Amino acid sequence: ASFYCFSFFSPKTNKTIIVAITNTGSNYTVTWPTVDWGSAGTPVQRTGAVTDIYTFVQINSVIYGSIRQ
Repeated sequence: ASFYCFSFFSPKTNKTIIVAITNTGSNYTVTWPTVDWGSAGTPVQRTGAVTDIYTFVQINSVIYGSIRQ
């Protein structure tokens, strides 16, 4: 499996970042920086040729994340 690591460099408070990741037959693994994913915990990207959409917003010093699979 291949691995990808994301980082947020100087994110702006109250600005939204949307990331769409399309997996392939290689089934990539994504590592995120410190993100508050809520009670569901850090999501796991689906395998196969599918797209997962991640949304991030920083409020004060906390980056909140959500996912649409």
